[in-house]
Amino acid sequence: MVLLRRNEGKGRPCVVLVLDGSSEDHEGTLAATRALAGPRDRLHAVLLGGNRAASRDTLSRQFERAHLANVSLERCSDLAGVGHFLAQLNPGLAAIETAALERTSCGRWWRTHSAISCSSEKPRAMPAARALPLAPLAAVALMALAGSLASPASAVVGMPAFHLTEERDTLLDMAREHDVGYVAIRAANPRIDPWLPGIGKLVTLPVQHILPDAPHRGIVINLPELRLYYYPARGDVRTFPIGIGGEGKETPLGHTQIANKRPHPVWVPTKSEHEEEPDLPASVGPGPDNPMGDFALYLGWKGYAMHGTNKPYSIGRRDSHGCIRLYPEDIEWLYRAVAIGTPVTVVNQPAKVGWSGGELYLEVNPTEDDVDALETEGVPNSSEGIDADELVAKAAGADISRLDWYTIHLTEVRRDGVPVQVTRPVPY
Repeated sequence: MVLLRRNEGKGRPCVVLVLDGSSEDHEGTLAATRALAGPRDRLHAVLLGGNRAASRDTLSRQFERAHLANVSLERCSDLAGVGHFLAQLNPGLAAIETAALERTSCGRWWRTHSAISCSSEKPRAMPAARALPLAPLAAVALMALAGSLASPASAVVGMPAFHLTEERDTLLDMAREHDVGYVAIRAANPRIDPWLPGIGKLVTLPVQHILPDAPHRGIVINLPELRLYYYPARGDVRTFPIGIGGEGKETPLGHTQIANKRPHPVWVPTKSEHEEEPDLPASVGPGPDNPMGDFALYLGWKGYAMHGTNKPYSIGRRDSHGCIRLYPEDIEWLYRAVAIGTPVTVVNQPAKVGWSGGELYLEVNPTEDDVDALETEGVPNSSEGIDADELVAKAAGADISRLDWYTIHLTEVRRDGVPVQVTRPVPY
């Protein structure tokens, strides 16, 4: 599916969902939308194609179960129709041309499946050579439109999302608004100026992730993607962007636990911090000058903690002395959710693979060296890819013949942190 966010009219946020018109079940997608959309967002649903789409009553009931109200519903037969609808909705949205829509996950899905017969006769598969538009596939996640929440058997969480820029937007502001890190949003949009992206640019929001290969319990931190995953005893996994230690002050790998937790912590600079800045005070109490923010979760490793920050724009960077920073709103939520004794696992997995909806996905993140280069230059440290071939082949198993090696190798080189489908769909 596609999520487009833009202020509509007098600053009211607008969310546009493009749904698979040939499916009658959108509950997973709508639940994911509720998790991302704000309480003031105005929702517009567009059913793309299909000749057996759900009735308005059926879809309305699905909206109700997802606790989404006041949703307008439109139907479009093709991508050009979607573009026309967006232009009618808001003249500023006319900047999205059909070519731009085709580059999104929805557009690639439509280009693939519109060549398949939707009649009552036996479906006709497109020729194998045209099964997938290869080059644009690596640009952003390709995902079945019918559902995007991770099911118990799914290793992919979140959904592809996009932000249509306005005049005053910056990548830093978009990162904070959508709960992603700065380097992550730069890696996903290497051709966009972070300070002056321009009006009407479609920015990929890296809010879809493959779960790390680690026990699904407690807290799991994957350093290369600068992201934390929390697996509660009940309910769905939650994930947050983080800031970690820089060169020479790396956050350690391994297993530990939450040893203590404290609101309004006192910051005591370490010896190395005093050596770098001799004028630092012996300690800083609670307040706006405290770099630990309002909440701290102390780890079993001496001198390390997960905490907030008084510099939110440091999230998604390697800028700490080894501690793990979170946005103020994220650490507050996590602080209330976790208990002392919660296990914590820190891993280093730049490449991750996982199955969702019968398809295999690959996500390749920047290396730790790339992160520093992305922050300053906007591009990874080198043009050499991360070799994930063995990882992908092992995960594919009996479906190895379905692997699209061109897309796999392109994803390894891009290292943009966006999950990409790397299996060719089974014709139907």
